Amino acid sequence: MVTLRKLFFFFFLTLVILGAGGCLQTEVSEQKQPTIEKLLQSAEQGDTEAQFNLGRMYYKGIGVPQDYKEAVKWYRMAADQGDAKAQGQLGQLYYAGRGVPQDDQKALKWYTKAADQGDVNAQLHLGLRYDRGIGVPTDYKEAAKWVRKAADQGHVESQYLVGRGYSKGIGVPRDLLTAYMWLNLALSNSTSESLREEYRKDLYKLEKYLIQVKPELIFEAQQRSREWKPKGKNE
Repeated sequence: MVTLRKLFFFFFLTLVILGAGGCLQTEVSEQKQPTIEKLLQSAEQGDTEAQFNLGRMYYKGIGVPQDYKEAVKWYRMAADQGDAKAQGQLGQLYYAGRGVPQDDQKALKWYTKAADQGDVNAQLHLGLRYDRGIGVPTDYKEAAKWVRKAADQGHVESQYLVGRGYSKGIGVPRDLLTAYMWLNLALSNSTSESLREEYRKDLYKLEKYLIQVKPELIFEAQQRSREWKPKGKNE
């Protein structure tokens, strides 16, 4: 039986889920990066953006010695004030055991907080954890739900995974029209040549099958792709 675990394996590796080495938020801009003193002053006054940026700098060793514990300290300050990006990063750090003891339950807690606020990376990670049963019982429907939330906001990798899920009927009813739509969206929206090649292979494989059994679905799916619009975080 095909499982989401197999389906998601390629992206699980490329996103560096198991190592937290690919923290997914945008790098602090080196050109506009404020001085450490100014950041510290703002962060100590409760500025969540400054707290998050300090956490990021300590995590990556940007302008400061790399220090995971110090990264956790600043991420937590922002996360406790409700910053979704910081909450997602804490989830990643707890899962990897960097700067804190490894703890799947705490990782799940912070991922859930971030995902509930609409953070697409946390939604994807949370979906993958339901798929693999990490900190929760394996639940393919719940996995598909969270990955779909990220896809609905335009997260390209999630769009691809949703398309694959519908093509296999994993966590959702099998629906080749919907599968084609999401795979087509992922291919259209991706800027990575290596990922585009992966998406193209799966889309063309599905297209070849539909030409044989129900070619009219291809036109309808392409039309839906053109009409698709991303949803907001709270939609």
